[in-house]
Amino acid sequence: SVGDLEGKYTFAMTIDPDDNVWVPVNGEKNLYQIGPDETIVVHDSTTVEPLKYEINDLESDHAGNIWLATDGGGLVRIGVNGGYSQWTAASTGGLIPQDNLTHMEIRDNVIWASTSDSGIVRLADVIETSFVAVEEDDMAARMPKEMRLHHNYPNPFNPSTTIAFSLNRAENVKLNIYNLRGELIANLADGYFAPGRHEMTWDGSDMYGNPMATGLYFYQMTAGSERTTQKMMLVK
Repeated sequence: SVGDLEGKYTFAMTIDPDDNVWVPVNGEKNLYQIGPDETIVVHDSTTVEPLKYEINDLESDHAGNIWLATDGGGLVRIGVNGGYSQWTAASTGGLIPQDNLTHMEIRDNVIWASTSDSGIVRLADVIETSFVAVEEDDMAARMPKEMRLHHNYPNPFNPSTTIAFSLNRAENVKLNIYNLRGELIANLADGYFAPGRHEMTWDGSDMYGNPMATGLYFYQMTAGSERTTQKMMLVK
């Protein structure tokens, strides 16, 4: 829900023709899509690879594509079909003079983008006629074929470990940590996630920040009606 964004520093936003609100969060390489019913889909670099770069600004066009001005990744378009395209200095032969775009505006199918130290760039008709050299519209082939909770790594671990899960469709996901007595120790995820692979980190502490003792712990993913559990060992 929108409450999941409470306390986060949001510095830009755009609204597409379907009334979805798109919001990047400062310090996170995620893009939040808030639906009219206030449900949230989180997009990250597992499904849109250029999201590994920070987003400086964003705009929606008349067709519902989302355009991103990134810090190091040039100009990125997230299509309404879930695929993405990327424009960089290299792929455009210098038409975009550098890959750090600080702000952008769309007017009459023309994109205006400001760079960190190369002035303002005007990209005429780029929305209707693409000169892009990097296309990634084969997203279906890259999507996981099933929901899966992966083995954590490292395991055993100290002080932290990474827990990954894959989704073949957008789904509400909870990822919890339990001790041997079945008591809830920590919650790592509780929200609506886009299809793809997602990674969470557990730092070996409980929900109050208290460090946990050496021992066997269980992590459990609930995605829709499916539930999967794996075990891991914390060693100090």
